[in-house]
Amino acid sequence: MERKIPKKIVLKDYVNLHKRAANPRYSKWNVFARDNYECAYCGSRVRPGEAQLEHIMPRSRGGISTWENTVTACPGCNSRKANRTPDEAGMPLRVRPFKPTHGKWMEILLAKHFAKEIYGE
Repeated sequence: MERKIPKKIVLKDYVNLHKRAANPRYSKWNVFARDNYECAYCGSRVRPGEAQLEHIMPRSRGGISTWENTVTACPGCNSRKANRTPDEAGMPLRVRPFKPTHGKWMEILLAKHFAKEIYGE
């Protein structure tokens, strides 16, 4: 049996991961992507329009906006924690925030890209 091989192929989509993944930029959207839109306190899935950036050490108490001091939170947990640390609020973190490495960030970007392709998210 003879197989036909196309002379030309068409590239449908191209994602330049290397350029975007070298040093992930800190932003609230990238924190949401890192946390996979899951609340760091209760673990519930948060819709993109409802996700909130939560500072572990509140900004009013000297906390800064970094990968290690911010997590994704649902509106209920963010409101409940208020201007306190997780210990003071009795709300332990389910995950430890981190700055993604090159490899981990590529993983996150690929998952995000394929979720859009498959689920339209």
